[in-house]
Amino acid sequence: MSSKQPTNQNRRRFIRVAGGGIIAAAVPVSACAPIAKVPESALTAWRLETLPQEYRKWILAHAILAPNPHNRQPWLVDLSEPDTITVSLDPERLLPHTDPYGRQIMIGTGAMLGLLELAATQLGYRTDISYTGSQSTDRLPKAEPLVRVELTSVDQDPLHTALFEQIPNRHTERADYNPDRPVPSEFLDTLPTMQDSNSHGQIISSANNADEFKTISQLVKKAWYTELATPATMMESMNLLRVGSAEINQYRDGIVIDSLFLVMLDKLGLFDRSKPAPPDSKIFKRQIDDFNTSIDTTPAFYVQTSADNTRLSQINAGRSYVKAQLYATKLGLAMHPVSQGLQEYPQVKSVYTEMHSLINKINRSTGKTVQMLTRIGYPSADSKLTGPSPRRGLQAHIL
Repeated sequence: MSSKQPTNQNRRRFIRVAGGGIIAAAVPVSACAPIAKVPESALTAWRLETLPQEYRKWILAHAILAPNPHNRQPWLVDLSEPDTITVSLDPERLLPHTDPYGRQIMIGTGAMLGLLELAATQLGYRTDISYTGSQSTDRLPKAEPLVRVELTSVDQDPLHTALFEQIPNRHTERADYNPDRPVPSEFLDTLPTMQDSNSHGQIISSANNADEFKTISQLVKKAWYTELATPATMMESMNLLRVGSAEINQYRDGIVIDSLFLVMLDKLGLFDRSKPAPPDSKIFKRQIDDFNTSIDTTPAFYVQTSADNTRLSQINAGRSYVKAQLYATKLGLAMHPVSQGLQEYPQVKSVYTEMHSLINKINRSTGKTVQMLTRIGYPSADSKLTGPSPRRGLQAHIL
């Protein structure tokens, strides 16, 4: 399936709204805006109703539901070797501007392998994962086999079963959270058992690190502003917009726009995708205000760190993160990555440096890489919760 954005000259036009604002690609959906339903056909993979008989495909049907940057779902799998799954990346599904070294894509691949591991244990298999790709971390991953997974017999693990059961319920929740409900001790007590030996997950809240929590919130806001105000990073997101049911169903990836108002404008050729809104426009300021409001409702941040930043450490960080998210889902908690300040493009370097310095200080360590930063908490009672993101389907991933 091609990932190229459909062209339409009419979409190059602008529509001016009250006060001279320009409608841009990443317009947030207002709490009162009507929502067009994501087509059921784009969510078929989540239903897990008709699963393949071949056991590796059964495992992969669960694995492809993993969280991943910009919902690119870049994984390609080779099943030609018995009892083995070989994973590589589609080079056309990387994010060269927001993720210039492929670190976040590797974390998303680790999340996919985390779900693969959980699904395999339900069939009595252990996953022996070895990294076979280039070790270079200063450029995007190559189009080559990256990970080799050998499947061997193992007994089931009760925790793995509990996490596996949450796979169809897991999704990223961007709504406002209840700032007065802390993360329960059950999550904190169980977290160490879900971590790789080289990964560390922790909670930073106003209760346990008040000053640092406030600074992290400020840095998260600054990084979001930077990403919106940097044309290359913002256009990377805009080019991955899927507006309305037809596009959502066609691509089944990217960033879903299902507001009826914006879908209508797009059908009229009035929803421009050629450039982001300028920082002085009302729509830009609205996005900043909405994002900042959600950050202000956040009771805690979940942080995933690694002792180093090798490709294998990035993958293992993703494996640990997705297990933490599944357990959070089991407890009714929501998680929302806000890792813009961990990205490596030049304009966000100062935030990256300060964020790493601060979190290493909290941990009384040096040199650790902060791989993931997410909001975590209980959604507020009046939040309009979102559902899962579209999925391309198992066959799109098999070579």
